Parts: sequence; C-alpha cells; structure tokens
Amino acid sequence: MGALHGLLGFSQSDEHPNEYTLRPEPLHLKQIHAKIPVKEGYITIHLNTQGKNTVTIPKGCTVTIIPQSGKALKLKETGEYTF
Repeated sequence: MGALHGLLGFSQSDEHPNEYTLRPEPLHLKQIHAKIPVKEGYITIHLNTQGKNTVTIPKGCTVTIIPQSGKALKLKETGEYTF
C-alpha cells in the first residue's frame, strides 16, 4: 500500500469510480515498474528518472498523470502513452 499510494501516488475518484490519478514520486529510486489492478484490468506504469516514462491503460477507464515537473495529462483512450 505504501508503494501504491506513496511512490505511485495512486488514487481513485470518489465521484467516478472508473477515473484514477497517478502522482508518481520515485524519491531515491531510479526506476519503478508497477502493474496496478483496477476493475477494468491493469494500469501498467514504467518510471525512469533518466529516461522516458510510459503508462498503459485498459479500456473503460480514465487516468490522469501528474508528473513532478510538467502539466497533468488526462488519458481516456486504451493504449500506451509516453510522458
């Protein structure tokens, strides 16, 4: 739970149960690879502090990513995204 809520900053919307938010905080880690089970399937995230970051979202959900530096990205379509 600490990694899910702390390192990944994962939360689910109270108003819309198919909407999720990720606020990754890798702290001292160079990489994080995680697969988060949600009712629509799995959200897969790969964080690399010195390279590209990717997230894959399943059909039927919306994921908002709020990176440490940069603006929020709201993803509604199934697929893999780089941020």
